[in-house]
Amino acid sequence: AAKTIPVLFLAFLLAAPLSAQTPPTPPAAVERPLPGNAGPVSLEGLPILRVEVVGNSRTDAHLILDQVRAQVGQIYSRQQVDVDVRSIASLDRFVTVRAEVVPSADEKTSRLKGVIVRFLVEERGIVAAVEIRGNRQFKDQVLRDALVTHSAGPLDPFTLQTDIKTIRA
Repeated sequence: AAKTIPVLFLAFLLAAPLSAQTPPTPPAAVERPLPGNAGPVSLEGLPILRVEVVGNSRTDAHLILDQVRAQVGQIYSRQQVDVDVRSIASLDRFVTVRAEVVPSADEKTSRLKGVIVRFLVEERGIVAAVEIRGNRQFKDQVLRDALVTHSAGPLDPFTLQTDIKTIRA
């Protein structure tokens, strides 16, 4: 008969709770209309005036912007910004990443002068500690070495589930 090893694997969080959902597919860039403008305005072809990152508190903005190919002075392309969203998401530090493209008009003439590309991120929770309890058969370090989840790393519910399955195997 196979022996069952009772092991409790705990990850303590500093931030967001776990949720049982599939990782979101980054949505396309959202283009915001000018205030007071009734109809849709094509922003393609306008110059990028500014590139911003919003929502990051633990992840350095430079690390995020290093993933971005859209730069100030370049011509705005929705397709390029969508690629940038996927590149930022590939850092695996965020629950969600999306882009917002805001038109900017000249104050005197109200003519469009360019766009502001804003990347909005929601950071993953951080694992404060990994504790292994109830294990009497293996050294804790052997189990710890088999885990992908580690202290001070980003919390990934899928990795956590994989770690639990690894311990039970």
